[in-house]
Amino acid sequence: MQKALRRAADQLRLLGKPVGILATSPEDARRYRDWGYQFVAAGVDLGLLVKAADRLSEQMA
Repeated sequence: MQKALRRAADQLRLLGKPVGILATSPEDARRYRDWGYQFVAAGVDLGLLVKAADRLSEQMA
């Protein structure tokens, strides 16, 4: 799948199309950026909300 994602980015750039993707980890986001993706969403809203709620809950304990 990663090879296909990289090829897709290359092909889309050759066509002059913007290239974007959703990354679920910082490592993936950096890799996609290095491959030439022009915009990278680096988190999922629900995951970010859950992490923040967990952090708050820990602080309140």
